Amino acid sequence: MPNPLTRFLMHLIVSDEEKHRAVLHAMVATLKGSLTWTKPAGSLEGAGDLAEMSGKLREVTDEFIRLEKDGIRESKILSKESSEYYRGLFKILLDSMIRDSEKHVELLDFLKESLKDK
Repeated sequence: MPNPLTRFLMHLIVSDEEKHRAVLHAMVATLKGSLTWTKPAGSLEGAGDLAEMSGKLREVTDEFIRLEKDGIRESKILSKESSEYYRGLFKILLDSMIRDSEKHVELLDFLKESLKDK
């Protein structure tokens, strides 16, 4: 695609779709392992022994959550201030990054909760 904007946006979409496919593959492998009592490659089961690292991992997870939340606040300000830039493209991109960061916080909260058991 000769147009840089079109190329950039299509690359962004394809990259996201590749990540979605990897997530679905891991979910299917996990379900398959549960049904067959195995641990296939790519499964989300059996993360190993996290007990020895759980304290440090919890600390790092808290820092990541703080950074993500700071980024969300800053991105919301930028999104509001740049809503008219490039016919709204900057707002769309910033809002997309905000949703990704909100997803990251949700995943990090899950990780933090799962570390409490260790």
